[in-house]
Amino acid sequence: MAFTASIESIIPILLIILTGYVLEKKQYLSDSFGNDISKIIMNIALPAAVFVSMMKYMSLSMVRQLSEGFTLVAVGVIAWYVLGWIWARMTHVPAGRHGSFVAAVANTNTLFIGWPLNMALFGEEAMPYFLAYFLFCNTSCWTIGAFLVADDPSDAAGTERRHFNLKKLCPPPLTSCLIAFLFLLADISVPAPVMTAAGYIGSLVTPLSLLYIGLALAKAGVGNISFDRDTIAGFTGRLILAPAVMAVVLIVGQDLLGPMPALEFDTYIVQSSLPIMAVLPILANEAHGDVRYATGIVTASTVLFAAVIPVIVYALGV
Repeated sequence: MAFTASIESIIPILLIILTGYVLEKKQYLSDSFGNDISKIIMNIALPAAVFVSMMKYMSLSMVRQLSEGFTLVAVGVIAWYVLGWIWARMTHVPAGRHGSFVAAVANTNTLFIGWPLNMALFGEEAMPYFLAYFLFCNTSCWTIGAFLVADDPSDAAGTERRHFNLKKLCPPPLTSCLIAFLFLLADISVPAPVMTAAGYIGSLVTPLSLLYIGLALAKAGVGNISFDRDTIAGFTGRLILAPAVMAVVLIVGQDLLGPMPALEFDTYIVQSSLPIMAVLPILANEAHGDVRYATGIVTASTVLFAAVIPVIVYALGV
């Protein structure tokens, strides 16, 4: 029954992704539509959703309650970087892909997949736990992850080595999260009409994100994914080894720091099972790295994620 329920919870997500895929394949949309959706999500809908969720579901007391989970997530993500480095050495990933490989193993797609999946599986009750995970992992993506990818230039001169846009260290969703946190600290209430409007805008995140994934998969060409050794090692590390490491960290951490709510544990495990961060090809392109490899590994992990997540949900008994 649990496995059937997990499949049923994933089907609506896959159907919306399939809708985006079909729309792109049928050429019903303009070439710029995918980029427009991405901009709306990143700059408007997601910041609004993050702000509303922080103001609605978080409080100073909740932040203190989440200190254990936040600490364990931080330890887990750091362990992912160590895992990525060791796994890259073991699988002999070449130097031009090494940084991108480690960043891929250590950073998940919380923006376009993590948010809608968490809402579909656990609902609003799990939002505080998701936000705690989102804050640390999004910071990791735009700092350590971006730095590692920028260390993989494919040009001989390497003139763009370690160069990336500092403005991206604090993208709109993360900025919105920090602003909401300041509101909480200052005990400032937001007018109800503003919260209602922001809530309506934020509700666009889930359907638009899932449509965007379908569009991206159609443009990338699922049939053109190259399953070479480095790609297989990359999505194996992200989809299998990384969740296993996070599970160990959470289990051992609870023995040391005390038990956490089952919903919090399940949220962190599901989020740790997400595919590779969608911005990896963008970061690789800016650093003149191996964009084709970055695109292939993101696409492969996203496609295979559909087979992995029902197993994870079944194992958790959600």
